[in-house]
Amino acid sequence: MKLKKVINVVCIIMLVVGIGYGGYGFYVNNENYSEQVEQIKVALSSSMSPSQRESKLAEVEEQAATIRKECNMQVIKGMGYVVVSSIVLYGLGIWLSGRAKTRQDAGGYYK
Repeated sequence: MKLKKVINVVCIIMLVVGIGYGGYGFYVNNENYSEQVEQIKVALSSSMSPSQRESKLAEVEEQAATIRKECNMQVIKGMGYVVVSSIVLYGLGIWLSGRAKTRQDAGGYYK
């Protein structure tokens, strides 16, 4: 019974950490993307002609969007791992508590 409670607490902590990490990752990725685009706009505005600037800026913004999408997918994948592992641990806790009950019912011997 005590093992089940410990596993449940660990699962809850893993879920909270995973969701918090994922949310923070999305926030950081979006902030970095916005800062990167602004820095690029400033850098490009002074060194190129207007036509070159527009084509280069569109290219760089597309690359930044691709990087942002990849980062967000990594965060989602990480959150998925945490959620799946906590569900597996929770199932393990239920299974272990069921086995412990079976052993108690059998007089301490597993049948």
